[in-house]
Amino acid sequence: MILFYRLKIQQMAGQQTASLTTTKNESLEIYYPNKTKYNLVHIREISDVFKSDNKNLSYLRKKSGKKQTLALLKLYLIDINELLNLRNPLTERMIDEIAETILNDYFFLTIADIYLIFKRIKTGHYGEFYGSINMPKVCQVFYDYSNERLDLAAQQSASQIMYEGERTVFNGLTKLQEFTQRKINEKTKNSLPNSLPAGI
Repeated sequence: MILFYRLKIQQMAGQQTASLTTTKNESLEIYYPNKTKYNLVHIREISDVFKSDNKNLSYLRKKSGKKQTLALLKLYLIDINELLNLRNPLTERMIDEIAETILNDYFFLTIADIYLIFKRIKTGHYGEFYGSINMPKVCQVFYDYSNERLDLAAQQSASQIMYEGERTVFNGLTKLQEFTQRKINEKTKNSLPNSLPAGI
């Protein structure tokens, strides 16, 4: 049953390839789970996501359409459904609802984020699912990941501001020291007599 659903979703994701192109004329197919596991293998941590040049879900929805972007997210959900060997896997309706929730609530996440979240689910980063997975569990994973991502982004911004501030203060002190040294030199020069007495 889920295999038929996967084929249906892949067909939906691949419809109207002319409308599925990004500015670089790449189709959404490059973002399929079976492709990203090779293309995004370098993504191991959230900091790697920040360095990547991937489009966010909002951009993909605007460029490729809501239907195709939802289909892409559904492929990721189907992928974990098949790989986790669950007694109670996600139903088609759950997959549809979760994909909709992800697109609406986490539109700022990039494909690299989506890849990393599902990679973490598969490798047990968020704990075991004990034979079943459902909408609240998946939504909690996205919520936790988003908070972790926002915290890291805030830390990096604060570090950058501190670094810029320290550099400015350091440069300011250097200029102050230069100015002070110049003034001292001028005073010493002016306080010395113009000519020294003979014999000294």
